[in-house]
Amino acid sequence: MVSQEIASIRVHPKAHSAILGGHPWVIRDSLTIPPEPIELGSQVMLVAPDGKPIARGLYHPTSRIAVRVYSRDARQNLDEAFFLKRLDRALKLRELPLFSDKRGAVRLVFSEGDSLSGLIIDRYGSHLVVQQTAAVLTPFIPRIIDHLQQRYSPESIRWMVDEGVAKLEGIDMKNVLVHGVVPESPISIVENGLDWHLDLISGQKTGYYLDQRDNRAAIAKWLPPNASVLDVCCYEGGFALTIAAHRHDCSVLGIDASLRALAAAEENAKRNQITNVNFQEGDFIKTLQSWNSINSDVCDAAATSVETESNTNPAVLAASAKYEFDCIILDPPKLAGSRDSIDRAMRAYHRLNYLAVGLLKPGGILVTCSCSGRVSHEDFQWMLRGVARQSRRSIQILERRGPAPDHPVNAACPESDYLKCYICCVGEVESSRLV
Repeated sequence: MVSQEIASIRVHPKAHSAILGGHPWVIRDSLTIPPEPIELGSQVMLVAPDGKPIARGLYHPTSRIAVRVYSRDARQNLDEAFFLKRLDRALKLRELPLFSDKRGAVRLVFSEGDSLSGLIIDRYGSHLVVQQTAAVLTPFIPRIIDHLQQRYSPESIRWMVDEGVAKLEGIDMKNVLVHGVVPESPISIVENGLDWHLDLISGQKTGYYLDQRDNRAAIAKWLPPNASVLDVCCYEGGFALTIAAHRHDCSVLGIDASLRALAAAEENAKRNQITNVNFQEGDFIKTLQSWNSINSDVCDAAATSVETESNTNPAVLAASAKYEFDCIILDPPKLAGSRDSIDRAMRAYHRLNYLAVGLLKPGGILVTCSCSGRVSHEDFQWMLRGVARQSRRSIQILERRGPAPDHPVNAACPESDYLKCYICCVGEVESSRLV
């Protein structure tokens, strides 16, 4: 037992089983809050409705997640030694041969997936990025950074708190260099045999979307010869360039709303001498909607050919001029950031996938993704069922994929199983008219 006084908070019966099962979040309305105030980051002991201690966590007085549970041993002191031990357990997993390429990038710590709720650590070659997503961990971050410095001797370590987290958790935004020097020019990593330039200062998230690493490489095997491929929300070209590099017979078109991301994609194409790819600015919904509107019927498998003036690669031009594709990849940004936005997000996913299906040839491959943890696999598959019904085209799910293995899923926390990547085959239009 620890000597300091620890506040006890009784949980409602509905939260009891989830805590016993290992879920790391206790939502505010699941607690019986004691009358005395509890300071941010204070250790609390969670007790069952019958008064029995069941877990130890850190308390937030205003966040929707009132307690982040770090141990089901109610006697466990949540001190620096505890968090460094938990950190070392996560780091040891990333020492397996699967993650041994020092030229690559790997997620060293994945928050709930590594039982370190509120902490994400990525390694890009010899540079580390620490992303804090829980205010209760603030006192421990400097010691965690020191530990990383001693263990890896990196060229740099950056500490981040993004705008959304800052607002939800009531802390300041942060994007500071706490060790070493981050080069002003992009750094280089190797992924799937390609040399990537990444901007660690102004890039998305911690610098890159590492979770789709294996999915980017998996798609090429499903493509027919000489396939025309459309990568929607291509960002810096992760899917587009990987496919183009591994399938020289294919022509690939990537679209994204960010000119900065498209410039990086084009630079990475030149760097890897990839010529069968082109990039175009465009909003993902508006672009697909405009292309579908060219056709006389969005459900018609044979899209109307239109003349397009462009200086693109001839193979890409041929594909984009007809707006008929053998493969379309949909990897939109997070559309459901809260429970209140799930219905709106599902409508957006339905619209996006419906529009994509309208541009696919019969037998075409649809790769559709969701990074919204609030959207379950069941919800996502139900959405695809609705798209199949509305478009009158069969949708066969060939693979149900998730994030790369350095993003482990906590079996007790369904929200950590956030990334869905479905590889599907879309059939021809089936007429509903009676003979």
